[in-house]
Amino acid sequence: MERLIPEYEDCLYKATFAQLQDPADSPDAVQLTFIKYHQSALDFQDPEHIRRWLFCTVLNQVRDICRAFWRRSRAELDNAA
Repeated sequence: MERLIPEYEDCLYKATFAQLQDPADSPDAVQLTFIKYHQSALDFQDPEHIRRWLFCTVLNQVRDICRAFWRRSRAELDNAA
């Protein structure tokens, strides 16, 4: 785990930021992905399997964030006034 975070954190952040365009939500998705990895009891076969799992999981986190009610219901301050 200590090796994975520095190795993949930047790439995962870039992938989430490209989708979300939000510097506040992107680190949350990455953090939740590493938490899920730590809690998983999966038997990863090789480093490539870990990499694919991390990217698949982080993109699922992005979809969950986009579907969240508070994100869809947000209004711009200029439009609200």
